[in-house]
Amino acid sequence: VYNANKDQLNSADTDVAELNYMIGMLYFNYYTENDTDDYSFSTRVQKVYPFFEENYNSATGFDEQKISDSYYTICSFYKKYILNTTTVEEASKENYDELFDVINSAMDDVKDAGAYDQLTLYNSVFMLLYDQRASMAQVNVEEQNILDLYDTLYSKTAELTVQKEQSKELQTEILDKYEEYKQAIERTYTNMEERQ
Repeated sequence: VYNANKDQLNSADTDVAELNYMIGMLYFNYYTENDTDDYSFSTRVQKVYPFFEENYNSATGFDEQKISDSYYTICSFYKKYILNTTTVEEASKENYDELFDVINSAMDDVKDAGAYDQLTLYNSVFMLLYDQRASMAQVNVEEQNILDLYDTLYSKTAELTVQKEQSKELQTEILDKYEEYKQAIERTYTNMEERQ
């Protein structure tokens, strides 16, 4: 329905920006491939990017503009350094440090939002850190910085009181994967140290 009517939508309208934001959030949380539960973070990034990009470029100032722009920055980083097959540009430690600044700012921006908005951000950062653990280790991003952020995300997730089913699912997903993802990061750094 959205795509069929996209040409008639005014991207400068706050209602359209809100719709883009909501669709982006849905893709980030629920997109799976081939009617299975399988998904990759990179596929979700590719799906959500156009919605957050449109909001970033139109800058309507709708209620979730700051957090939408944070998602755009995170997705832009991913597209530039991870998904771009035409260049060999790799993210540096400085690029990751800048990304961490964006993430910390986004976490501050979302703290007064609803549980669903908070959990979406926490889950996407959770997946990004897990997905990028080897690349971060290669450019010497400090392991402790990643683990501290993981612990913060876990604590913020555990503290939330959620009522709606979709929020409960997100909360459970983060809490259930915490130990597995954290151990994978620690293993990656241990393996990197052993090779050096």
